[in-house]
Amino acid sequence: MLTAPAFSGRPRRRGAKRTISVAVARAWMSPTRRWLAVKGAFAYFSRLANHGYVVLVPDLFYRAGPYEPLEPRLVFESGDVSGAIGHLLASTDNQRAAADTAAFLAYLDTRDDVIGPRVGTTGYCMGGAISLTAAGTYPERIAAAASFHGGNLATDSELSPHRLAPQISARV
Repeated sequence: MLTAPAFSGRPRRRGAKRTISVAVARAWMSPTRRWLAVKGAFAYFSRLANHGYVVLVPDLFYRAGPYEPLEPRLVFESGDVSGAIGHLLASTDNQRAAADTAAFLAYLDTRDDVIGPRVGTTGYCMGGAISLTAAGTYPERIAAAASFHGGNLATDSELSPHRLAPQISARV
C-alpha cells in the first residue's frame, strides 16, 4: 500500500467531478503538507476544488524521505540547483509516477464525494510530463491531461511521454 503525503481539496457541495492534480508545486511542499514556498499554489488547487472538483496533489518525492521546504528563489540564487533538489528529482521518474498514479486512482475510487471513474491531470514542468505519462498509461481513466511549461516531453529516454502518445485518449 502506497503512503505519500498529499494535499486533498474537496468542493463544498456533494456530487463533485474528480481530478488528480499532478504539479511540481509538490516539490516545494514540506512533508507536513504545509505549503510554504510556492505562492499561489494552494490558492490554485483550492480554486479548483471550489469549482466542484476533488483535488489530490501528491508529493511524488516521498521516496526521498523527509525534506525541508524549499524556497525556489533561494534554490535558484544559490547557483547549485542540482545540489539543492537533485536528490528529490532522482527519487522519481515518469515510470514511478505512473505506478503511483494507480494508487492515487484507487484512493479516489474510495471517496463518496466524486462521480465516475475518469479524472483529469495537470502538471507544471516535470509534472507536465507526469501528467501526459499518466494519460498514456491509464487511457481508460484519464479524460483530460494538461501540461504547463512541460519539461522533457520528447526525449530519447524510454520513459519519454511522447512514446505513449498513441495510447492517449484524453483531451490534451
